Amino acid sequence: WTSDGSPDSSGSAGGIQAGYNLQLGQAVVGIEGDYTWGSVEGSGTVGALSVSGSIDTLWSIRGRLGWVLASNLMLYGTAGYGGFDTSLKTGIGGLNLTASGDASGLVVGGGAELLLTPSIMLRAEGLHYMGDGNGNFAGSSGDVTMLRAGVSYKF
Repeated sequence: WTSDGSPDSSGSAGGIQAGYNLQLGQAVVGIEGDYTWGSVEGSGTVGALSVSGSIDTLWSIRGRLGWVLASNLMLYGTAGYGGFDTSLKTGIGGLNLTASGDASGLVVGGGAELLLTPSIMLRAEGLHYMGDGNGNFAGSSGDVTMLRAGVSYKF
């Protein structure tokens, strides 16, 4: 989902993540970074003007604070800094313009991890990226919310 006034967007994405966690009793603290490639696109028209846009990559570096509810289930919150790269295409009467840019800012979210084996975890989380308006576009300050699932290997 986006909230910058652009068309509603949908698509799929995949990426990598790495981090470090320290468990202190039932509390877990950690740091994590991720990079996501995607094909998240949207389009719309206003009169004779057509607009399409895409989110091409997302990234973040975040701290995590979790609580182990059972021997194999942890709920967590996360916050840090991140960003996203976008492209925009507009057209009217055969004239087409394209631009690309980025936005960055605060990222907040939360999720759950389920320990399947001593080394393999399943994850479901939601992240909300808040663009700061200082990207390559004038006023590129849109917000992006992403729901994702993943598999992690614990060393």
